[in-house]
Amino acid sequence: MARRVAQYLVSSPPCFEGATAAAAAAYQRDGAVCIRGALRGWVDAVASGIARNLASPGPHFESLPLGATSARFVNDYCNWRRIPEYESFVRESPAKALARAVMASERSIFYHEHVLVKEPLAASPTPWHHDQPYYPIDGDQ
Repeated sequence: MARRVAQYLVSSPPCFEGATAAAAAAYQRDGAVCIRGALRGWVDAVASGIARNLASPGPHFESLPLGATSARFVNDYCNWRRIPEYESFVRESPAKALARAVMASERSIFYHEHVLVKEPLAASPTPWHHDQPYYPIDGDQ
């Protein structure tokens, strides 16, 4: 495993300071890993895209009940082709290379984005779900 992981990390862009063999091993062991700063320079663009998305929701937009406060909890997805900031992130950011590196995979596949915005004091609980029943994904990665 270590040799396979190293193969993908060697060509990683310099912004992947935390994309070490240890990070890839943690991903393999835990199913998730935090690599701080890996997407430095993209946060503001994505935040602008989220603001654009909230101002012009897509067909899958959903607002969960407000409860006692006016804090919003909304979600929307499948907007990456109509929100320029999302499309730029998908096509130009190092996210796909980082995903390949930590998964020790030759490729990564992007299905769609899913934006969840839960403002402080939002009363609605976050619904739990997983995608396994309806995504055609199988394998060790």
